[in-house]
Amino acid sequence: ETNVESLEGNKAKVTVTIDAADVDGRITKTYKDFARKYNFPGFRRGKAPRPVIDNALGAEAVRATVTDELLNSAWAAAVDAEGLSPVSGPAMEETELVEAGKPYVFSFTIDLRPEVELSSYDAVEIELPFAEATEAEIDDQVSAMAEHYTTFEDASAATKLKPENYADLAIKATDAEGNDIAAITSESRLYGPGTGMLSEAFDAEIMGMKKGQTKEFTLEVPA
Repeated sequence: ETNVESLEGNKAKVTVTIDAADVDGRITKTYKDFARKYNFPGFRRGKAPRPVIDNALGAEAVRATVTDELLNSAWAAAVDAEGLSPVSGPAMEETELVEAGKPYVFSFTIDLRPEVELSSYDAVEIELPFAEATEAEIDDQVSAMAEHYTTFEDASAATKLKPENYADLAIKATDAEGNDIAAITSESRLYGPGTGMLSEAFDAEIMGMKKGQTKEFTLEVPA
């Protein structure tokens, strides 16, 4: 569903509503894409379930990817469906991430090609605004491309864990009474130091560890 509001200065505000079924379909597709794209220990490529992907990459990574792809495709489709003739890309209003089971609504403003009435058949010169990408926009695109083409490779036995690495960890966490801490304990967990998945103190303890090495240490964790 698309709603177009005409604004002064040859501009238009376009509001697009994507139904919940379409949102859910895109989320499902993105989970499948992630399962094929990344190697999750213990699962054949393309077979990792959602909880494993969420645990390794974060549920927000999936939602952010869906949101970005949806915005990029839906705004152009809406403009085409309404027969609008923009002279620049969309200026998106503040957006939120998609949520499963809910319709997604977003708005943007575009500059439209002015309507010109010709009084003769002489050539008409029209000066269009020049759009230049900012440094931040360029950096964002480069980062997105780098993330898209990221792959995992097995490290050698001599490799020491560094902040830019990911490690497949088997973690057994217990409290002072020896009871398991279910939120941390895992037989296989793809973990990236510095990603905020666990505390900085935990990251400091595992820095420099090698493949197959075990280590026991004590940390304070929130109750």
